[in-house]
Amino acid sequence: MIQYLLIGDKKRITGVYNLMGIKVMEINDFHNGSLNISTLPSGVYFIKATQFGKSISKRIIKQ
Repeated sequence: MIQYLLIGDKKRITGVYNLMGIKVMEINDFHNGSLNISTLPSGVYFIKATQFGKSISKRIIKQ
């Protein structure tokens, strides 16, 4: 489970990408400030969150 903070009620889009840049998960609406990646296999992923027309990307390692 990944915890995050996005401000406001504007539309938020988060994508989870593998090392090859393939989107493995997309979430369009969040309710509790977390992203459940338990279904993904172990590995390195990038999470990209977009809000208010701006994006941020973070690398995560799932063990």
